[in-house]
Amino acid sequence: MHLTISITGTDEGIFAWVAANYALGTLGRDPEYTVGIIELGGASAQVCLKIFFQLSLLKTLYPFLCATFT
Repeated sequence: MHLTISITGTDEGIFAWVAANYALGTLGRDPEYTVGIIELGGASAQVCLKIFFQLSLLKTLYPFLCATFT
């Protein structure tokens, strides 16, 4: 039985974005005040920032872009 799974680069970037904005206290407030992130890993990098896709979190709709580069 496997108890772990691998997540996609996009999911990894989204989790990093959520963590950064949670730590700064910007989640649940005006999306204009959220920060973007660049997350570097062993074989990839993720860039996530507020732009034009939408992510619904904590009853707030965030225009959002997350891209993975390998």
